[in-house]
Amino acid sequence: MKNKKNSIFLIVVPILCILIVALFAYDRYQTNQLAKKFKQDNQTSLENKLPTIYCVGDSTTIGTSKNTSYPKYLENSINTTITTFGDDSINSLALAIKFGVSEIYVNNFTIPAKSEETTITLLDKNGQAVNAILTSKTNIDKCTINNIEGSINYDTANNRLVFKRSKAGESSKINTLTKIEVTKPEINKDNILILFTGSYEESVQGSLAEYQKQIISAFNTDKYIVVSLTQDDRDATNNLLKTTHGDHYLDFKSYLLTSGLKDAGITETAQDKTNLANKNTPSSLLDDKINGNSKYNELLAKQLTDKMTKLGYL
Repeated sequence: MKNKKNSIFLIVVPILCILIVALFAYDRYQTNQLAKKFKQDNQTSLENKLPTIYCVGDSTTIGTSKNTSYPKYLENSINTTITTFGDDSINSLALAIKFGVSEIYVNNFTIPAKSEETTITLLDKNGQAVNAILTSKTNIDKCTINNIEGSINYDTANNRLVFKRSKAGESSKINTLTKIEVTKPEINKDNILILFTGSYEESVQGSLAEYQKQIISAFNTDKYIVVSLTQDDRDATNNLLKTTHGDHYLDFKSYLLTSGLKDAGITETAQDKTNLANKNTPSSLLDDKINGNSKYNELLAKQLTDKMTKLGYL
């Protein structure tokens, strides 16, 4: 009888040990899975809370073939959606028109029945020519003229703007000043706007600041940053932008003059010394007179991130 009990004991004990180990392993697995899911849910929640960042501007925003743009650096440092709007040499009025916040008109114009290109001259409400789209060499992707949908494109070969209707139909002759309805791009309600414009235009009687205010209105947000111009001889314009935009203004030019080379890890050259003596952006941070190089854009992305954090946007 005693031998039988010992046999049962020898069988039961190992089985119980195996069950205990299995339960412990399963419990650990479940705990790890829950922790992993919590971390993923937490990360997803954080991503969903961060607003879309819209970077609007010209080549200083879009970037060039020589450099990495500042929006690309933002993508690498901020886990949210970064959307870029603009064109290489676009001016602020052209951007305001493309966003549908600056009105344009047409007159003495015939839209042919066929879907073919027709030269078009854009006008203001007084019938005067508006050349912003033409000089910026940009397009209006979707618009409506006299209930006819189409697009306005820059014709590089002939240096002109052309309208092309989306579908063939009846021709339409326009003999009175007629507003062009520009289809606005889709913009998320919860957003941050970074506006870096003015490099390809002269600000006449504060025109740059006024056009920038129009562009900002298109985004319907109080979360925005306007970047200072960094070219030579733009101090007066920058002072006006600072006065206009207040805390939303990022004085990137002053930062480049005081800390740019040091923070970029660049040894000052003789030309840099001359630039700084004249209060101009150091050549070692530039690709040309307008565009910064990759180091410049990396510094700008860092300054923008710090500014957004300071303003409570991130």
